[in-house]
Amino acid sequence: MSGNDRYKVAVLVCGFFIAAIGFIAIIGWLLDIRILHSIRADYIPMAPSTALVFIIMGSSLFVSTRWASHHFSILFSKVSAVLVAVFALLMLIQFFLGTDFGIEKMLAGEPGTLRDFPIGRMSPVTASAFLLSGLAQLSLLCVPQAPKSGRYLAVVMAAGVLIIGLAVLTSYLFEAPLLYRGAVIPVALPTAIAFVLLGSGLVAAVMPYLSLSVSGADVLIRTMPIFHGRYIPAAVVGIIGVLISITMYGIAHKNRSFEGALLILSAGLLFTALLTSYLFTTERYAIALKESMTERDKLISELQDALAKIKTLRGFIPICSYCKKIRNDKNYWEYLEVYVTERSEAEFTHGICPECTEKAMAEFSQMKKDKEKTEET
Repeated sequence: MSGNDRYKVAVLVCGFFIAAIGFIAIIGWLLDIRILHSIRADYIPMAPSTALVFIIMGSSLFVSTRWASHHFSILFSKVSAVLVAVFALLMLIQFFLGTDFGIEKMLAGEPGTLRDFPIGRMSPVTASAFLLSGLAQLSLLCVPQAPKSGRYLAVVMAAGVLIIGLAVLTSYLFEAPLLYRGAVIPVALPTAIAFVLLGSGLVAAVMPYLSLSVSGADVLIRTMPIFHGRYIPAAVVGIIGVLISITMYGIAHKNRSFEGALLILSAGLLFTALLTSYLFTTERYAIALKESMTERDKLISELQDALAKIKTLRGFIPICSYCKKIRNDKNYWEYLEVYVTERSEAEFTHGICPECTEKAMAEFSQMKKDKEKTEET
């Protein structure tokens, strides 16, 4: 199985499970089984609108990968990505304006509250991740025609979705869920799991399109070869930094105010981002320098080979005094024109010099006279 086939399988698996998580959450809402949409009774459940968007995104990923050459599947995926991005943008506008467009009421009604948070409403963090997901999917579908900057932008947005999912999921694992003591609706645990799958699927989907060229400036803007062996230390530092930051948040969350814990988390994530970015940048420049040195050595070798051929014409050249042929390195005799042409950029045009012209004319006149005498006889 080739690398591209592995990425394709990863996308199909992620798309299937994303849609499955959304479908299970919908069943949980219809049958009033909390474990299906919140996993634990004291956790915020996944909103029905969130579940529907996951079904759409998972289906879009699966269909666009499984039937990549079909016009209908590409059209379906593009429409799905646009709808998801527009819906997420509406949810964000609704949050920042402090209003309610009534879209989610049509799906969930007024099911009540949990820990003073309204149930069945999408978190603004979830909406932000869906906006990134929709734009990343739309960029991914246009990536064969997109410039390189568009391809890397799709990866960056997909990585953002993955980071959001990992951060929220890790906070649940440490039993210190993010935003549970704030005023913003938290992200549900099933939602975090689905975002990890969604981010991973989007990254895997765009990886085959990334340029692996190592020439020129493309080396310096190659920002996402995370699976390159030399980038593993920087990736490990980033992952450990995120885990430590969330762990410190969990400890502070139990002993301090929410604002203090959030400040510790923000500072830890900022430091981790700066350190990881520095390590990635340093490694990119190191790879670029190494590849530039390799290209330089190759160029020097080619120049030395060319110079060696030129020196052959400057040494002793064995030439026949009678026929003017030249003996080559393989001990074969070649015409002068052939020998020089093969070892230089010179080309020959044949003519006749004045002295040879006089000599040839004299020989021609003599031959003509001899012919006339023969005819008279």
